[in-house]
Amino acid sequence: MIPKLTFFDKVATNKNRLKKNLLTGTKISHTVRRKKILIDNISLSQRELECIYYLAHGKSCKEISSIIGIASRTVESHMNTIKLKTGLYCKGRLVDWFWRVTHKNGFLNINSLFI
Repeated sequence: MIPKLTFFDKVATNKNRLKKNLLTGTKISHTVRRKKILIDNISLSQRELECIYYLAHGKSCKEISSIIGIASRTVESHMNTIKLKTGLYCKGRLVDWFWRVTHKNGFLNINSLFI
């Protein structure tokens, strides 16, 4: 008969598994590090840049979510994060800031942002 694991046994097992993964150098599948891009002294993730790019091209959050392939609530969350980072809380000002910064730095399309 196999003994049942309690909650604390499960936590200890997960901690041991994590230690083993860290010691052996194997990557944990659910942690993904995304590259950060520094624009106008503001660090934005690739997803945040994609969201603001499509917003600047007149797409709604639902349209952006279908293009990128994530939930619309996630897009709204990315937009809120961008607003906090930039200090611009109006979508119109956010789009103006994006166009000003991208034209100043010579970014013409979304592919040039991620190189």
